Amino acid sequence: MTTKMIPLNPELLTALFKALRKQGFIARQRAACCRTCASYEIATEKDGANHGKFVVYTTAQDYPTRGQGELTEIYLKYGVVNNSERAKVDPITETREEELMLEAATYIIETAKTIGGLEVEWDGTTGTCIMLKAKQPEADPTFLDLYKQEA
Repeated sequence: MTTKMIPLNPELLTALFKALRKQGFIARQRAACCRTCASYEIATEKDGANHGKFVVYTTAQDYPTRGQGELTEIYLKYGVVNNSERAKVDPITETREEELMLEAATYIIETAKTIGGLEVEWDGTTGTCIMLKAKQPEADPTFLDLYKQEA
């Protein structure tokens, strides 16, 4: 039997991004059309002043378009802005970048858990995105009560 996926509450996603901004992240929903454009825009804005900052974002491609149904899960792109050449600052070595990405992922996951109502899936490697989806009712009975009240 297939379980119907609960739509992801956009207010929870917004709360997560606000909380991450308070922690110093560059955090953007629908940052650009795609990952390549978002990465470039964030790295090059403010004349490279974002160098070394944690970043988390979604792109327009992460959201369903009209007629595709509701958003039930979303993949967060994350990392550290490394534009050493463009910003003329100390380079972030590959090893240090890996450490910083793991640190960023940890902050994102822990913050998502404090928001509540979200399930987090991540395989622990910096080459993969962090997936968020709504907690399923069987995993959290109190959430089921809230979901029924909203319906």
